[in-house]
Amino acid sequence: MKNIFKQDTIKYSLFVLIIFFASTLILTVATSGYDRFSLSYEGPFAFMKIKEVGIDKIWPNVLTTVAELNPASLDSIISQIGIASAPVPTLLFLLALIGIIFTLIRHDKNDKAEIYYFILSAVWFIIVIAAKPSDLIVFLVLISIPIIAKIGIAIYRKESGIDFKLAIISFLWFASTIYASTKGVRFMLLLVPAFAIVVGIAFGFIYKYTSQYLSKNLYLNNALSKAIVILLLLLLMVNPVKNAVAISKASLPLINDAWYDSLVKISTDSKPDSIINSWWDYGHWFKAVGDRATTFDGTSQDSPMAHWIGHVLVNDNETDAIGVLRMLDCGSNTAFDKLNEQVKDEDKSQEIIHEIVSMDKTGAKNYLLKFISDSAADEVLKYTHCTPPDDYFITSEDMIGKSGVWAHFGLWDFDKAYIYNVLNKNEYSKR
Repeated sequence: MKNIFKQDTIKYSLFVLIIFFASTLILTVATSGYDRFSLSYEGPFAFMKIKEVGIDKIWPNVLTTVAELNPASLDSIISQIGIASAPVPTLLFLLALIGIIFTLIRHDKNDKAEIYYFILSAVWFIIVIAAKPSDLIVFLVLISIPIIAKIGIAIYRKESGIDFKLAIISFLWFASTIYASTKGVRFMLLLVPAFAIVVGIAFGFIYKYTSQYLSKNLYLNNALSKAIVILLLLLLMVNPVKNAVAISKASLPLINDAWYDSLVKISTDSKPDSIINSWWDYGHWFKAVGDRATTFDGTSQDSPMAHWIGHVLVNDNETDAIGVLRMLDCGSNTAFDKLNEQVKDEDKSQEIIHEIVSMDKTGAKNYLLKFISDSAADEVLKYTHCTPPDDYFITSEDMIGKSGVWAHFGLWDFDKAYIYNVLNKNEYSKR
């Protein structure tokens, strides 16, 4: 198939991209449905509102309190990704951008236009990095200009010999993860592979052409010139490696013998259907060591369970607290979902759930019949007043310092959240 596009790599690259996206669409829809595929283009826009509150739902947004989702500035991103003191991180960041430029240069012949393009691009990057526009979008647009310009010129001149796929994918990966890192420092992890690849490309070309230059113009032995270039490149990595080693030595595990032994005891002494309730922070420990289901954890932290567990922790009414735990153990937040299917009012539905959890089953059903049918009431009661499995409620000393967080969610004002949610809808926000 490639022979058809032998003289036009641009058309070939576009053809490959079209085939890739078309096959992804067909296979994803066939195996998981269109909703799963829609996440590929809807996800980035939803991600932009990852820490918004009261926009799409009236439940609290736990992600606003996750330390790893604290925003990072462009300076901190450059510093962290370089893992060294200035100016090494800035130089490595510059080399990453230059690495993308190297993928757009034809290396099959000595073309002065290519040399001028490389020099102008490098100078442009230096200027943009030095200026560091306060607006991240402006910064990303500015560093994309040399790449867009090269692709545009190549298409206009119908140039062959350049494969744009690597440059486009590398830049999109690099730029999107920089943007993601400004929404949460944890997303810098996604930037590392892209950064490593493009810096590696830059190192490769610097090694190749600098060693050739030293051999040809300074009449150095070829092996010696290569060794010199390798040594100079390795010097750039001394501080990053030293800092990485220091960070790894300073990192200590949070789990200890007390935690481990307690969870092992739960695992060995409890029934298989037992549930562990606590705040979400150590949920993965509960699942891995305790080998029991949890109400919520690091994978389900942004869910209504944050309110319910927070409500239990802040509650001085034991009957109410036990009622909430029973509901969570019977069906998590399913009771609310089933009720809201009938009531179709989230604020009213959560208010009803709050009322019935502390009632006995008969009283709860009588109360539900004021709003829904008999069969619907029985369906809701399956998830609020069942005979629950054994419950292990874990609290730890660190939760005292986090009391402001779980109390905030436990005392969440749904009425205010509902008002804010309604006023943000289009018919109101445009007024």
